[in-house]
Amino acid sequence: MGLRWGCNGAAMGLRWGCDGAAMGLRWGCDGAAMGLRWGCDGAAMGLRWGCDRAVMGLRWGCDGAAMGLRWGCYRAVMGLRWGCDRAVMGL
Repeated sequence: MGLRWGCNGAAMGLRWGCDGAAMGLRWGCDGAAMGLRWGCDGAAMGLRWGCDRAVMGLRWGCDGAAMGLRWGCYRAVMGLRWGCDRAVMGL
């Protein structure tokens, strides 16, 4: 729903609207999701910049149970993380 520009498979460019639950603005690749994405990604609400899988950069909102600000990698989670990442609570 909304405006989507680029390829649906790799989704390169600007996409605005819903991507699953992802509402808002996403720019870059759909698979790796590089660029700026704002809105919901699963439960993740807020601003996320970088890669969707490795998630390098700034992400604010919920990721699973993780609420708050997280910067760095999604899986290894390097850098700043605030909130819960499954069982991990704190900063």
